[in-house]
Amino acid sequence: MVCLAALAAQTRLADEVIVVDNRSTDASAAGARAAGARVVPAPSPGIWPAAATGFDAASSEVIARLDADSIPPADWLARIDATLSESPEVDIITGPGDFYDCSPTVARLGRVL
Repeated sequence: MVCLAALAAQTRLADEVIVVDNRSTDASAAGARAAGARVVPAPSPGIWPAAATGFDAASSEVIARLDADSIPPADWLARIDATLSESPEVDIITGPGDFYDCSPTVARLGRVL
């Protein structure tokens, strides 16, 4: 729910927020709905089927993908929007990951790789 709270606090709000329920067994889908997200079920388990399900469900022209444990900075969507507006030749933007709640070694590897 931290990720959804971070999305709700963006300086440029998302056009839509889609949460893919990849066979969750807790109350995360209900929590996502309560936070205003559209929840879509993934027919198969795993990262790739979940991502494909979310991409297929999106109706906006730009898709910004996050994992449930991501915490985007408040200007994340504004920076994506600005980059795409200022550089029409750009089709894909990617950025670094900040890994938290893990060992220092895993966090270091995540930053480097």
